[in-house]
Order: sequence, then C-alpha cells, then structure tokens
Amino acid sequence: MHLSENEISIIAESGATVVHCPKSNMKLGSGVAPVVEMIKRNIPVALGTDRVASNDLLDMLEEMRFAAMLQKVKHEDASVIAGDDVYKMATANGAKVCNIDAGVIEEGKLADLIIIDLNKAHLVPIHDIINTLVYCVYLIYIFSAIKSPISLVHTFFIPSCQISIVL
Repeated sequence: MHLSENEISIIAESGATVVHCPKSNMKLGSGVAPVVEMIKRNIPVALGTDRVASNDLLDMLEEMRFAAMLQKVKHEDASVIAGDDVYKMATANGAKVCNIDAGVIEEGKLADLIIIDLNKAHLVPIHDIINTLVYCVYLIYIFSAIKSPISLVHTFFIPSCQISIVL
C-alpha cells in the first residue's frame, strides 16, 4: 500500500505481480496504492476483491471502476490511467497472478466468459467498449456465464441483445 520508490524498484526487478484491492483499501482506510507508478515501471498489477474479509461484494466490475477512479483522485488527473490499463488489470494480469493460461480471448486459451446485456439507456451510444465496461456496466447486466475448462474456438451472437459482448 505504502511503497517507497526503492520498494517499487525491488518489485519491478523481481518480476512480481501486484494485486490491488481498491474497495478493500477504501473500506479499511488503508490508503491508495501507487498503481500508476507501478504500471509505469512495467509491474503487472492485477485486481482483487480481498473476498469477504474486508470487501463483502466480490464484484470485479465495481473493482475496475473504483481502481480507475481512485488513481484519478490520487493524482488529480482524469487521464492518469486508461480504461485499457484497468481492464488488463482485471483480465490478463489477473490470469498472470493466478498462473493460468487465460486473460485474453484467443483460441486455445482457457476462458470463463460472461455475456453482458448492453441494451441500457445510459450505455448508448458506446464509443469505447472497454471504457464502457470499466465505468458503466453493473453486475446485474450479466445475464449468462460460461465456465472453463473450455477453449475458445469462435465467438457467437446472442439474438436477444441489441449489442452483445463476450469477455
């Protein structure tokens, strides 16, 4: 949570992945992790919820939103962290920290997929799907999930949705 420049350097040199639990940190009043600084040093940062020990909700969509907004407040700069960085924290970097061959949608990769109903008034128009996922989508919009172990071979269209995305 409270890392010196030297400690960030040690983490960068070690090849470690850091897990950031923003809502847990806020609930406990423990401070704001130097996520932007770690990303600039090419340290993979993943997102976690800290389970029920200090979060109680276990909502990764909300963790993405809070992770992004906390860094913007900390740095007093709306552009300090991109939606793409936060999305990567929740997907590819999460898979990396768990040491599984997943985190991206590619043939042969493990994939837990969610199907999100994006047919909501406040989501239209979608200019940037990743920013929409990070800032606007709520857990209740997930209407289906497909659990691994499967390997993604192709994507599919859900006719009941005006717009669909598979994660």
